[in-house]
Amino acid sequence: MYTSMLHRLYRRGVSKFFNSIPRNKFVHGVTEGLQFDELNELCLDYIKHPLKDVSYCHLSGWKKSNTYRLLLETEKGDNWSLIYKNALYRQDIIPALNNFPINPGPPEYAIYSNADGEIIKYLPTIYRCREIHTGSHYMYLMQDLNANYRPAGGKRDILCISAELTKLYGIFGDYRFDEDSLILYNRELSARLQAYIIGNLERYVSVTNSKTVSAVCRNWQKIAGLYEDKYDYFRLNSIIHGDSNLANILVHRKYGDRIKFIDWEWAGVGLPHQDLASLLKRAKPNVEEDALEIFSKNNRSISIGEHKRLYEVCQMERGLIDSAFFANQSANSTDRTKIDIVGYIEDSASRVMRAYYKLV
Repeated sequence: MYTSMLHRLYRRGVSKFFNSIPRNKFVHGVTEGLQFDELNELCLDYIKHPLKDVSYCHLSGWKKSNTYRLLLETEKGDNWSLIYKNALYRQDIIPALNNFPINPGPPEYAIYSNADGEIIKYLPTIYRCREIHTGSHYMYLMQDLNANYRPAGGKRDILCISAELTKLYGIFGDYRFDEDSLILYNRELSARLQAYIIGNLERYVSVTNSKTVSAVCRNWQKIAGLYEDKYDYFRLNSIIHGDSNLANILVHRKYGDRIKFIDWEWAGVGLPHQDLASLLKRAKPNVEEDALEIFSKNNRSISIGEHKRLYEVCQMERGLIDSAFFANQSANSTDRTKIDIVGYIEDSASRVMRAYYKLV
């Protein structure tokens, strides 16, 4: 099935896409963690021709290692673009994991290695998937979606994704994953996250004098108390993506209702509103309101007012986690990154305060 699918893709222009990529951004050879023989075996399995040449480029914006695009050329001239994710979860690789109460590795592995049936339509094709070191190192070779999918963005995409998320939860209701591999977004985890958050934000304020983060710290007791709103709604819990921001969602270039979710490192059992908060964390107020209306229509067991309050609590929580995670990353890393970490922290803390003022 995959072989015929790949040949159809070639006929539709995958080779043209391959040839259009600027080669000066790529390094010739096989990147660390892979072997030529393994890639050759993959080519033989799916294209039926042996591998001739490999090059790669690094895609991650703020991590030392992680995700790469591979360009493969076979002896017969077939071109194939793949994504290679070399997922390492160690503090020397991701300093923000210092004292972080969540292990991001197992959830993604659980999703990619166990997903079946309808859920597959929301995932890239996974060609190889293995756990190299338990809980800390994973390897994935997967479909490069870039030929047919584009990054999500804009009101139309956001509203479509808001509706699609509710379908995703319905599909996940039929699956049984090992809960030890997924994140349980419960009261115990919230307590540990709060300790991580306030510790890192207070340290950040002490060296930066950020007014926005200072406001979060001054109002911390009230902010932490608002977490309690979540605990009355555990009956709404589902398997969730956990980090469904626009960077982790791709939309088909021709069919806008075909959506792929990537980077399932935060997948777990929690309130669906957590995914909506991630999706809308930089949305305009009118888009936010329309998306919440679409989202809430699919669960009438609670009122629209309750949906709005849960959403704001989750928006506040997402901002707290984001700001504290990158404050910790900034404090423990001297590496230059492609993203503005200081700006990201400020934006996340601002979202916390906006949600806080709506809740009090």
